[in-house]
Amino acid sequence: PGRWSRSTPRVLVYSSGPLSAHVPHQNRPKAPPAANGSPPGDIIGCWQAALLCAGSWTQGYASGFGSLRNPQVVVEVLRGPGRGEELQLDFYLSIPPRNAKGSSPKGRAKDVPERPKTALTIFTRQEELPGTSRGTPERQPGAPERLMEGQLRKELGASKAAVGGYVTAQLVLSGADARQPLFAVLQNGDPQESWPWQLRVL
Repeated sequence: PGRWSRSTPRVLVYSSGPLSAHVPHQNRPKAPPAANGSPPGDIIGCWQAALLCAGSWTQGYASGFGSLRNPQVVVEVLRGPGRGEELQLDFYLSIPPRNAKGSSPKGRAKDVPERPKTALTIFTRQEELPGTSRGTPERQPGAPERLMEGQLRKELGASKAAVGGYVTAQLVLSGADARQPLFAVLQNGDPQESWPWQLRVL
């Protein structure tokens, strides 16, 4: 509107390959031409993606620490790192705070259960299941199979720090480990209660 005095917001997109963009806008006479320029030096040769997942521990999928019978988030990078490159993954697991069921006369929250401790462990599968081999025609579409007890697996990392309500884990991978699906197993210390979770992956 004409009463606005601030400048139009802009978005800068850097890509190592060709891009096509669509911005729906009615009665727009002409889209501005794309500007060609070099990205900042500190991000040349790097790319970043972010993922936010949410779910809940339930009675069927909650077994405390050290068990695969917990929620699993499968992360698979479509283009693995090449020679001399590394894949860095940062995991942030948290339990969102619950609303109070009531308030005391002084306005202080009450009846809010304390959030349990959480942890996450990241594995890769060391055996191929039928129809799941990556890059082969027989691979079946759809959600990947869960990592189950008894299957050969390799632990790549686990959460070791708590920062601002999150437990965090970081992986730096190269070679075959960076080209395999990663299974992040989400755990908490109160398997008898249903708790929501949020997992951020950078």
